[in-house]
Amino acid sequence: MPVPDETYFGSDENGTGVLYGMVRKETNRVRRIQLLELRLRVLLVGQIDELYAAPNRPRKVYSPFPLAILTCVSIETLGRVFYLNDKKKDEKVQSYCFVSVVNHFDKQFSRPLNKEFKALLRKRFPEEQLDASGTLSQLLYSYFRNTFVHGYSGRGVYLEEAEDSWVMGDGFLVVNPNWFWRRFKQVFNEHFLRLYANKEANNPFMISASIYVAELLK
Repeated sequence: MPVPDETYFGSDENGTGVLYGMVRKETNRVRRIQLLELRLRVLLVGQIDELYAAPNRPRKVYSPFPLAILTCVSIETLGRVFYLNDKKKDEKVQSYCFVSVVNHFDKQFSRPLNKEFKALLRKRFPEEQLDASGTLSQLLYSYFRNTFVHGYSGRGVYLEEAEDSWVMGDGFLVVNPNWFWRRFKQVFNEHFLRLYANKEANNPFMISASIYVAELLK
């Protein structure tokens, strides 16, 4: 059974509520994606942002762990919007969507890990299978996203607000959770800007986001 038409979907630019049935009746695919973007800005970014330690704004609660977990959820959501239907994706959908977004956080994240770091990582966690951790983005998925979501702890990736952004240690990675969330918001904006700027009929971002909305409305 589909989500009922009267279910809240999000809000428009004026803050007026939008229902699932209203989005289903919308035939313009660009407008549908605009409503999706507004939904994510209000229900995802806007609510999680309350946990973020923004400059000159007191946060409501000290919450680096919840912020880190919700950033990972946000990354995977954005990945499903823009990369779920990527022809290059492999069978590991969750990791592909996550990694495809995190690759944009820093140009070094998509580069192969050097031999020295891999050796230190294996020495620190000799019982782990590290074949999938070929890049920092993949390391973040396997030893940060997975271990936080399933065990509420880091394993090879740790949090430290004293760092400006991130730093590599002796076989581990240290990430500032506020930088991690702030960088997600920037990448979020960049993806939607790229989607709207590309007017080609075969725009892969437009195609993927349109399919995502259609699946959401089923």
